[in-house]
Amino acid sequence: MLLGGLAAAIPIAVHLIGRMPPRRVPFPSLRFILQSHQRTHRTRKIKHWLLLALRIALPCLLALALARPHLRLAAVHAEDSRVRVNAVIVLDCSYSMAYQETDTTRFERARRFALDLLDHFTPDSKIGLVLLAEQAWRVVPRLTIDHDAVRRGLRDAELIWRSTRYSHGLAAAQELLAADDTPGMDRVIFLIGDLTEHGFTGRKLPELAEDIQLFPVDVTRSRSRNGAVLDVEFASTGVTPGMPVVVTASVRPPYPDKDALVTLHIDGRKVSQQLAVAGEDPIRTVTFEFVASAPGEHAGHVRLEEWDALPADNSRPFVFAVGPKPRVLLVGPSGANENEKEKEKTARRRNTAWYLRAALAPVTLLSNGLVELTAIESRALADLKSLSEFDVAILAGASDVGEENWRRLEGFVETGGGLIVVPSSPGDAAALAPHAFNAYARAFGLLPGKIRPAPAPAAPVGPDLSDLSGPILRAFRGGRNGNLRDVRLAPVIELRPEPKDMLSSVLVKFSDQRPLLMEKRFGRGRVLLSAAPFTIAARQPRPAVRGKDQGPNFPHRPAFVPWAHELVRHVVSFPGGPEPGRVGRIIEWDLPDTVEEMTVQWRRPGDRRWETLAIHTRRVGSAGGLGGRTGHLGGDGHFARVEDTSVSGIYRLRYRAAGRLVESLRAVVLDPDESLLDPADEQRLRQLLARPSVRIFRERTELLTALSRSVRTEITGWFWPALLLVLLVECLLANRMASGAHRGAEIAGGTSK
Repeated sequence: MLLGGLAAAIPIAVHLIGRMPPRRVPFPSLRFILQSHQRTHRTRKIKHWLLLALRIALPCLLALALARPHLRLAAVHAEDSRVRVNAVIVLDCSYSMAYQETDTTRFERARRFALDLLDHFTPDSKIGLVLLAEQAWRVVPRLTIDHDAVRRGLRDAELIWRSTRYSHGLAAAQELLAADDTPGMDRVIFLIGDLTEHGFTGRKLPELAEDIQLFPVDVTRSRSRNGAVLDVEFASTGVTPGMPVVVTASVRPPYPDKDALVTLHIDGRKVSQQLAVAGEDPIRTVTFEFVASAPGEHAGHVRLEEWDALPADNSRPFVFAVGPKPRVLLVGPSGANENEKEKEKTARRRNTAWYLRAALAPVTLLSNGLVELTAIESRALADLKSLSEFDVAILAGASDVGEENWRRLEGFVETGGGLIVVPSSPGDAAALAPHAFNAYARAFGLLPGKIRPAPAPAAPVGPDLSDLSGPILRAFRGGRNGNLRDVRLAPVIELRPEPKDMLSSVLVKFSDQRPLLMEKRFGRGRVLLSAAPFTIAARQPRPAVRGKDQGPNFPHRPAFVPWAHELVRHVVSFPGGPEPGRVGRIIEWDLPDTVEEMTVQWRRPGDRRWETLAIHTRRVGSAGGLGGRTGHLGGDGHFARVEDTSVSGIYRLRYRAAGRLVESLRAVVLDPDESLLDPADEQRLRQLLARPSVRIFRERTELLTALSRSVRTEITGWFWPALLLVLLVECLLANRMASGAHRGAEIAGGTSK
């Protein structure tokens, strides 16, 4: 630029050197000739100055064109402008971008927008590309002037079936810009996507540097109407053959004012359908019921039978396990195992153990019950050689269990057994307290919380039903399995949660917020402790109003039988089915130590090809303790890992162990938050980003106009045409002046002759 300015002095020097002193020619003094000469001299003088100016402008324009200057212009023709920036394009590839609008998806529209945007950068602009979903992927490791590489990255980009986290994309873009130290460059981030609000609120957004300009681009063209199956929940765990299974699905139809058909499919067969009735709440709850079949893992899905522009989330897969009948050991006080005739004669002996036996194994269903029940007295517990043949032990009264039996129960639970403890009297508090919270005991003790006798007299009170989402109470939602509102229990011990015992929790509370049922994870097993026995008052006066008796009445209510079965299912060793995984997350299957090498294979949803998996090994603690359950892995634990979970559906694993072929299932689901397509408006976006001037752009011309006003625009394209125009005018003017001088010389020569 400086050398070009110095070159402008060359025409001036040539002009000054080339000036010749006037030559005097004798001529008659004629007045008209003198006047003509004066006019010609003035005209030629103007032409000389104009020619000098043109010749000075030529090197100046050439220097400016080669220097490629950039200016901040108040307005520029957006389609023809080219800006010189360091820019990062953040492209949203989450599955909400698969939303179909007119003839294309939002993802394709965003890709075309980004490709067109590349044409408006100068060749020396450094560009980066970040693909965004639940994570951020840098297509190029650093900012580059190779715009073709960025174009290839955009053309090769594909949808990623995960949710949106704009925080990761903005953080990756800022890191790319910070890594480049080119001076004098504007720094810009283009965020191109559907700009859903949940994508901004899922994680804390990074604080962008003040000199980084953000241009959000919304590619949506119409209001989003997307239906989805958001969640599938089983009312009970520990499903057994022949058991009625209740499945609850949360559904959001695409049209809030219309009913929607929802179907339930189990093992590829439609077993039920329900109508999601329109209401004020856009999210509707649909309940299905079916009877569990053979033991093993079963796959299913709930499908919304209403077409919309984003069908990927209209179906939600799940896996549930049907286990064998739980083997339950009921340990009661003396007299709990008398025959039915004697029990009918002696009403005072109808204690907790008696009612639990009647609920879990009624006389009419002994041959086809939901559990295999064995009832013994507490004094016979020591005669059992091993507890490993049972899945669950119920301790109804603890006053005469004995320390040796407590140690056996501890080993039983540690190796995967379930234990349910129900006190029978306030005196049980003294027997239970030594096995509750103890700062010096392993895992702070076998039983949850701290235990002491309940204040006497303890008035009967009902359970707290304000929240029915817990693992026990959810089986009673909507009045299913009986009504708990008229249930009353009389606590005989007081449970107090201990904050230090992180493995304990309160499952159910009384209506006065005291703990009714507490849970603790101990080793591989689970313990439930009730604060109240399951009995009725021995002698109740006739109530003044029928149905308004105030004594404990739980065993005489219809909800007691489902309650007893829910307690067993909750602590039973086999689960109701593996929790569903998320798309993009790693799946791990535990394998037995008898698994055979090169027999572990897996299969993707919708694929018929089986692929071989490697067997990995982890170290696990060996299980000990008296009365341990068989089949536990000690020492080395084996597992298989699947990392490619790019689509939603049922993933299958099979292997051979001990000469038997085993197949296992896992459900992988989409993030339900991603189906919420509510866009973030400008005011909300300014609040989230802490940038009061941020704007949302929807048209390319609008964006380019704002970009040209905000960053330095290259004006090199103006100088080359101006240079050619000046050169042309200079040539024409110089030629004309040379022609005039030549004619004057000819005339002067003719006159002198």
